[in-house]
Amino acid sequence: MDDARSLENRGRRAEALIVLAKALSEVQQQQAGGLWVELEEMVPSLLGYDERNRCSEEAEALRTLAGALADVQEWDRAEKVACSVCRVDPRGGIRMCVQLATALLRAHQHERAEKLWKETEERVRSIKDTDDRVSGLSALVPVLIEAQQQERAERLWTEVEGLAYSITYDLGRDLALGEVVDALIEGEQWEHAEKVANSIQDNEYKDNYRKNTMLRRLALAKVLAQMKQRPQDEGLWAEMAVVLDTLHTVADFEKAHMLYQSALTFIEREQWGYAEKIVFSLFTIPSRYHWSWHQISLYKYEAAKKMIEGLLTSGEKEKALHLLHVFWRRQEDRDNALLQFCLVQPFIVLKPELGIAFDEMFGQADAFLRM
Repeated sequence: MDDARSLENRGRRAEALIVLAKALSEVQQQQAGGLWVELEEMVPSLLGYDERNRCSEEAEALRTLAGALADVQEWDRAEKVACSVCRVDPRGGIRMCVQLATALLRAHQHERAEKLWKETEERVRSIKDTDDRVSGLSALVPVLIEAQQQERAERLWTEVEGLAYSITYDLGRDLALGEVVDALIEGEQWEHAEKVANSIQDNEYKDNYRKNTMLRRLALAKVLAQMKQRPQDEGLWAEMAVVLDTLHTVADFEKAHMLYQSALTFIEREQWGYAEKIVFSLFTIPSRYHWSWHQISLYKYEAAKKMIEGLLTSGEKEKALHLLHVFWRRQEDRDNALLQFCLVQPFIVLKPELGIAFDEMFGQADAFLRM
């Protein structure tokens, strides 16, 4: 824990403490509660990031904190963080509120989710900038789909599409249409999504980059949806392999996001062979020195953690331990190693006495690396 606090960068320090707090929530709730309070007190210092730089470590730490609080059902704290962000970064805060509303629905907190959704919609509709309003309204669509309110979702993405096409400058219109494609993908409106994606003009990018990225995302989503419906159909893996082979044309951040979503599908279906291939592909993406290193690192951590937990639940302890060793050997620096530190937590739950020994060992290794 002291190693996490020693990180100089506020965003990275918060990220490391969040990971520790989530892990402790399962075994030492009192200590975890202290960490959540500490992180809550860090929020004002993290809110100093520039609204125009939503990819900063501070911004990402706040998004991660809101999500982590939702994961452990600290609803009041999660909502407080999201509302705080809305005041300095409306677009980022709205996305946090949307994620929180989705988490509330999945936890069967329907009334609270509906209240938060309506409050968020009011915030979005008060935004004067059309680009940001399109982004906010698009983000609301997944909540309606999660709540199985298909008609409301359809009305909303129709409205958003009209707003996107009304934007007069090319780059803003293309980015807004990308948001529409994402909303249509959430609703599994494949043909409509393809039509909108193909309408992206890409005058600001070479080689139709934005259009091709959205079409890659659409192709992957279609295959994943089919795999969920027909998990025993081995032929779909060939289709998936073709799509994955095309990802070398997209940016590392986009590639990491798509691989992460793919990994979750296979992990949920306990298709470990496929999941392992996807997660290993995810770990080949460099995160060190990348402009979005923290998010790529989090994709790696979350995918690895979910896979290890799934294997342990299925009784595959030796396989899970082997993967833990592999993931640890692939860390690029101390910060990433700290983030991956909590991958060992599921094993400590099984055998608590390992925790003290592991903490001592990690401290010694970290001291050596600092020399």
